[in-house]
This record gives sequence, C-alpha cells and structure tokens, in this order.
Amino acid sequence: MSQTVNNTPKPTQTQHKRRDEMPLLIDLLAHPIRWTMIRALIHGDLRVQELVNLVGEPMNLVSYHLKKLRDGGLVRSQRSQADGRDIYYSLDFQYMQQAANGMMESLYLAPVNQIDYTQITGRVLFICSSNNARSPMAEAILRSIAPNVEVVSAGVQPTALHPDTLRAAQAVGADVRSVQTHSLEDVSNQPFDMIITVCDLARDMIAENIDGNLLHWSIPDPTRITSSVARSLAFTQTANILQERVHRLAHNMLLKRIGRA
Repeated sequence: MSQTVNNTPKPTQTQHKRRDEMPLLIDLLAHPIRWTMIRALIHGDLRVQELVNLVGEPMNLVSYHLKKLRDGGLVRSQRSQADGRDIYYSLDFQYMQQAANGMMESLYLAPVNQIDYTQITGRVLFICSSNNARSPMAEAILRSIAPNVEVVSAGVQPTALHPDTLRAAQAVGADVRSVQTHSLEDVSNQPFDMIITVCDLARDMIAENIDGNLLHWSIPDPTRITSSVARSLAFTQTANILQERVHRLAHNMLLKRIGRA
C-alpha cells in the first residue's frame, strides 16, 4: 500500500479551542506563495521542484511554506512508487472542507458531489500504467456524473481489468463493464481537452511527450498488494479517492464553462 511520508498529526479539538480553526485557515491561505501552491494542488499532485518552478522562489522558501501547510493539516505527502527519491504533495480535501466550512467560495462553491454536471462537455483522457484499475475507474466515474463528456482511459502497457475493479467501481456508483482497454498508441493522435495521469510511472514516462493540459494524480496502485484482504480494502480506498478527484475535476470544468474558474 502507499507509503505515507507526512505523519504530522491533525490539530486536536483542544488546540482548536485555544485558537479558532477559521483564522488559522485564513492565515495559511493568505500568503501569496501558499495560495499559489494551494490553487495548483487542487488540480493535481506536484513535487517540490515543480512547486519551486511554479512560484519562482528558492527551494528553502518553498519548503518552509510547505511545512506550514503540512503542520496546518492542509497538505500531505507521499513517496513516489516510480522513484522513491521523489515525494508528491497533495491536498487533504476532507480536512480542508471541514476547516473551511464553505467560506472559500473560489475553492468550494458547494459540495461537489451534489451538483448537476450534465451541462459540461469536452474530451478527457485518463492514463495509468496498465489500464486495469485506476484509469478505468476514473473513466467510469466521470462518465456516470457527466454523460456529455467524452472520456477515455489508456495504459502504457495495458492489461485486462483486475477482478477487484468492477466491485470497487460499483461501490461508488460507476460501471466499468463498458470501459474498453486502450494503449497509448490507440489514442495518441486524438485531441483531448484534459489529460490526467493517475499513476506515477505513467506520469514519469509520458510527461515530456504530451501536449496540452496535463494533470497528475499520485494514486498508489492497488493491484500491487498481494494480500487479498488488504488489496480489496486498497481498491475501495482507491475508488473513494478517485470519486473525490473526479467530482472536483467536473466541478472545475463546470466553473470554467460558466466563467468562474
């Protein structure tokens, strides 16, 4: 399963009583460097050097602000399964949403799983290494909530769907039975509005060869787990993460459509 790098505990209820959680959140987001990083991490996970390039500030300054965000519970980190020297940073959406309580309209206009996404359109491609678990689940989830979006998934080295994929997808209201396995060659000449890698290996292999709007979600591969019980749990967790990510993707697409992103 995933190797969690950030073990910083969340602020306790006692700590919250000593200092209101809302002013702490405002303080964390108010700095322009932290705000820029948060806005970028909404859409995909990034490594520290990518955040350095994004904000155009020295590594030590970016690391300082990352630590502030991690200590505040907004950002978490995970070691890459492709290169153990790399660490990806991501947002803890659930904690942020609880802390914000709806006040950050530009980030959380409404609960994203209660919005009608039938009006959004476009073409989206999800990529992982094998196209047997993560990318087909992401495809099925987006298709289920945004039927007018053309969505495809592909793999660097595609294989047959993993047996746990169907069950995990169904648990979040998605059906992968209609998903067709594709290789990258099958879709390489097709235009997409958005391309999302949901696998560290795929991201490292194709990032330099992709033109267009490329995002990355660092999601561990549940098929790597040998224990059937642990693997089943990992698939469930993966489906839940993908459901959250895909809903936020659709929400961002909707905001862009109405000119509010």
